[in-house]
Amino acid sequence: MSGALHGRPYPPEETRLAQSDLSRPTSKSEPDSLIRPAGLPERASPRTLQSLYVDRHGAPILDTLQTALKKPGLLSPIIFYGPAGTGKTHLLQGLESDARSRKLSVYHLSFSSGIDTPAALHDLLLIDGLHHFPTLSAEKQDEFSILFERHFESRKQIFASTEIEIGDLELPDRLQSRILSGLTLELRLPEGEDRFDFIQKRLGEFDMQIPAERLRALNLPENLSYRDLESVSAMIFLYSRNGWSDARLAEALQNRFAPQAQKERPIITIEQILETVLKRFSVTREDLLGKSRRAEHTLPRHIAMTLAQEFTGLNKSSIARFFQRSDHSVVIHAVKKMQDSLRTEPTLKQLYDRLLKDLGLSVNGRHGSHGSNGRR
Repeated sequence: MSGALHGRPYPPEETRLAQSDLSRPTSKSEPDSLIRPAGLPERASPRTLQSLYVDRHGAPILDTLQTALKKPGLLSPIIFYGPAGTGKTHLLQGLESDARSRKLSVYHLSFSSGIDTPAALHDLLLIDGLHHFPTLSAEKQDEFSILFERHFESRKQIFASTEIEIGDLELPDRLQSRILSGLTLELRLPEGEDRFDFIQKRLGEFDMQIPAERLRALNLPENLSYRDLESVSAMIFLYSRNGWSDARLAEALQNRFAPQAQKERPIITIEQILETVLKRFSVTREDLLGKSRRAEHTLPRHIAMTLAQEFTGLNKSSIARFFQRSDHSVVIHAVKKMQDSLRTEPTLKQLYDRLLKDLGLSVNGRHGSHGSNGRR
């Protein structure tokens, strides 16, 4: 089951602006940086399931979640899988709000901000960012596994979010089997008219009406997340408020969301990277392209993905396909984890630098003896 749901903040009435305010002229010489907003105002009331934006594919997901709240434990665990910006955290917040209105006890755990495990069982266990599990200390991993097991065995309702496909999660076997026994709901990036519908409804909360034809003329990139569309809405709000032209807005959006300009890079193929990593780690091609979650296979796999992201010029989706993964979020996770580790683990940094030299690169990314194209 797949679709997209995203939190729609509803602002207090006093934050709304009249249409006449939106066209107030502003000097073109006024620096953009002085009036660039952080974003549209957030609503004051908590998110609920009813306040979520639901795309054309999301209604069955919402029905499933409401069924789970009516009979906690009947459908458990339920896992939300999707790339960043598809509304997973907002969805968990909506579940928490609705559960509390039903007098259910809730424990909301976020891996990204650390975990503290409660002594008591709760009707609902909400887990935000399950893909961050491998970054926990061994002690915290054990604590979480016990917490999950207790709620699972007691038939409590468990909801969890992840940016990594369930089969690629690096979890202990028993925990992985528990996760796989549940229901997976896929949240997708907005597609086609859903992008414009979301922006129109978001701006409508501020008494702005912009026809879809005008939004299409802005030539938004295809792969924007709902989080990105929030930023688009904020920019439209700003530019309309200051009476700036659509051409200026379109240029600003292109600068904001266009892929970072490709700098001159050494020409390294992904096959070169794979062969170099295989040789350095003494592992097989099957080890790296397979589903093994053993540390001796995941580390070189993550390094190879990071090198491919840095030096091949391929996008994340292409790298994911090469490594026989179904989604680019696997590459995002691997690169982020590797970048964090390279900053904190000197031994790993030395190993990474040796691989750069193996590829004919110096440690600052320029060609070594195998080439002459510099990377600026």
